[in-house]
Amino acid sequence: MKPQNILIFDGHCGGLLAKIADFGSSMIGQEEEDMHGLPHSGIWSAPEYHHRKISIEAAKKMDAYSFSLTCLWLLLDEPHGAIDGGSSTTVLRQMKESCDFLAKAHDLVTSLDLENEASQRLWCLFETTLADDPLKRIIDVQAMPKFLNPDQ
Repeated sequence: MKPQNILIFDGHCGGLLAKIADFGSSMIGQEEEDMHGLPHSGIWSAPEYHHRKISIEAAKKMDAYSFSLTCLWLLLDEPHGAIDGGSSTTVLRQMKESCDFLAKAHDLVTSLDLENEASQRLWCLFETTLADDPLKRIIDVQAMPKFLNPDQ
């Protein structure tokens, strides 16, 4: 997942509706032990990405990483007040290349004007999905939005 694959529409009742596009590497109907190749998506790829085939479980962990990286990217947008100058993609790339990426993500979350509970949920999402070590990442992609909105 990356921002270029998210389409925004006018939703019901005046809100916005996001839909994900480009399911070119989806793996519907495959078994967990099947191997699959993923495309490289530059900055949006997980740290362990390589060109060889990987298991479905490993692909899910990489998807969780990309989803959270996209959420983090949204927070870097200047209208939200998180950064001054520079594009959010450039800032995200610099954060990701630093040796203390998670600490920088934590600093960003705490710098936002959020209620304490919302800040804690957001940090929990990032902490459990943006770890460099894929063994420390959660892979339940369906449960991840509950970090952002527990009423879903």
